[in-house]
This record gives sequence, structure tokens and C-alpha cells, in this order.
Amino acid sequence: MIGDNLLIMNAKRIYKNRTIYIEDQIRIEYKRGKIFCINNLTDQRLLQYDFGSTAFERLVCSIPILERLFRLEPRHAVRWTESEFLISLRGHLYKIDVASGAVEKVFSYAKGTNNPLHFCQYVRNGIQEMAFGDYNGHDENGCVGIYRYSNKGLDKIAAFVKNQVDHIHRVEFDQHRDCYWIFTGDKNSASGIWHMDYDGGAINPFLVGDQKYRACVAFIENEKILFATDTPFEQNHICSIDIAHKHIDTLCAIPGPCIYGTIVPNGETSIYCISTSVEPDNSLPKYIYRVTYKLGAGVTDRYSYVLTGNAEEGFHKIWKTRKDILPMGLFQFGNHRFPSQTVNGKLFFCPQSCKGKGGTYVIDFSEKNDRVPEER
Repeated sequence: MIGDNLLIMNAKRIYKNRTIYIEDQIRIEYKRGKIFCINNLTDQRLLQYDFGSTAFERLVCSIPILERLFRLEPRHAVRWTESEFLISLRGHLYKIDVASGAVEKVFSYAKGTNNPLHFCQYVRNGIQEMAFGDYNGHDENGCVGIYRYSNKGLDKIAAFVKNQVDHIHRVEFDQHRDCYWIFTGDKNSASGIWHMDYDGGAINPFLVGDQKYRACVAFIENEKILFATDTPFEQNHICSIDIAHKHIDTLCAIPGPCIYGTIVPNGETSIYCISTSVEPDNSLPKYIYRVTYKLGAGVTDRYSYVLTGNAEEGFHKIWKTRKDILPMGLFQFGNHRFPSQTVNGKLFFCPQSCKGKGGTYVIDFSEKNDRVPEER
């Protein structure tokens, strides 16, 4: 369970820009329509690329509040080869080559998908692949697709039929069972956990039809799935599913819906990390929802939290920032976003609301931490 005190860890603002990828040797930062590939060891800029393809995009990206309003920031970057990276931005998947400076548009998402919520990158039978699903997007028949990318190209491997689900929140490859787990929302009927064979085809319901199965973040283990719920309608939790018996254990309550999460390597173990959002009351009419300051029933306060832990040791709130004064529906939910990261023992995150100081922060898990009274 999560206690009443906040386990404060020493978070340092390490970069002024938002980081979307970081490892020991290299990082990728984003600022005002441009990405910067930087050598972490020398701080030398290796590549700069401007994604502002139109005059409107260049104008909007130059004004941070408008960039946030129009959702023009990138969501993901992953390393693909020694010199190549994949970046998701404004309805497209790009491949950039740091060595040559070449930029290639690999894929255009289905109409309505600005960025998938998650990229699942994995190696199967020695071949690197990546899977993801449409988020808000539908094809010409109203279907919501699931895709797989490899060096052979990109294929649509399955789809939910029209009106079956609203959004694909996450696709995860299960190396233990050689299948995919798909997490969807947002209405009760569309919220659920599904599974599908590696070769695609039928998408089979596993646990569906309730907000308690609505999740954007999940971690696949040998016998269990650990997931955090993502609902503004009711109390949110971190849960563990016994896959063989479909039994759910509720591990703890969390302060709000969870959209983003990551895994930090820590020696021979790993630390699960999630962040919570500050969302409005989703039951309001759409035009009121966009400007209201009324919190959803599943949000306990106006702070976005970072939590870390695992099923055995429990989870702790280790950092928080208060959501800024901008309306939630129009200007997003004050999330902490996590870059793709592989640095041992350190958690990197980018707060959307941090008293005017955005950029990239780092928490070193080896440093001393203290418990402090919870603020309200």
C-alpha cells in the first residue's frame, strides 16, 4: 500500500529541454519543433532537425503554450540501429540517421492518431521488432489497427472492428507465451485487456467491459501482469493479474489515472515507474470538459505524482508537482513523461507543470531520501 507520507527523492533538473531518449552515450532532446541528438559524454550536438514543415507549425512551435494546446510535441523516440532512431511526431513515424543526417518518413498513422501512446520494442528469434496501436485513429472502415515494424517494413497485423474499442492504449509483446497483450479504453464496454497470437488474426478478450481493466501502463512478467488503471471516473489502483487464473490482486490505490510508465534497470533488478495525471470530470459535456477545473472522481488532488516500486516491496510516491492553472481538457493533464531510457539506477522524467521550470529531471536511486508530510 501507499502510505500517507511522500517519499521525497532528490530530483535534479539536468537539462533545460525535454528529453525523449537517453542512454549513457547519447540523448535526444526536443525544443520548439526541433530535435537535437547529443553526445552525452562530450555534450557535443551530433544532429539537429527541424520538423516544422509548415509556416503554421513553425509559428505554433515557437510559442510553448500553443504547442501544448495543439499537441505538436513528439511522444516517443527509440534506438533502432547503431546510428538510427525512430521518432513519433504529428501523425508520422520517422527514422533519423545520426551518422548521415538523413531523415525518412517511415509511416503515416491512421487518420486521427497523432501519436501512439506506447511503442513496444523487443527482439524475437534474433530479430528486432516494434509493435503499437492506433490511438484515436481509424482506417477508412472505422477499424482500429495494430501494427508491427521490423527491418522488413511495417505491417498491419490485426484490427478491432468498427465501434468495438475507442483507443488502443498499449500493445505489449509477451516473450514467455509468444503473444501480444493489448490494453484498450475508454468506455466500459471498450475498456479491457485482450490477447493475440504473434502471427496476428483474432484479438481475444481476456478481461474486458469495466473501468477496472482500463490501463495505459502494464509490465509483463513470467506468470503475472502488473498494470495501473487509467480512469477519471473512479479510484485508480495498481493491480497484479495471475494470468493462468485471471485473478486480480489490488496492490494499492494511486492518486489519479496513469498514462505513462517506464522500467529503470537497477543492478540485477528493475524498478517499475509510473506517473499519475490530473484529469477533469469526464461526465461533463464536451465543451465544458475542455475548460472545466472540476476534477474527475478518480483524481484525489491537483498534483501529478511519480511512483516507483514492485509487487513484492510495494509502491512509493517519490515526487510530485502541482498541475498549473491552465484548463486540463485544453492543455493536457500535467503529466510527467518518461523518455525511453536505459541508464542504470537513474530515472529521467519531464514534468509538464513544474513552477515554470520544465525540461528534464533525474532521480538517482542510490542517493539518500527522506519522508515528508503530505501536502494538500
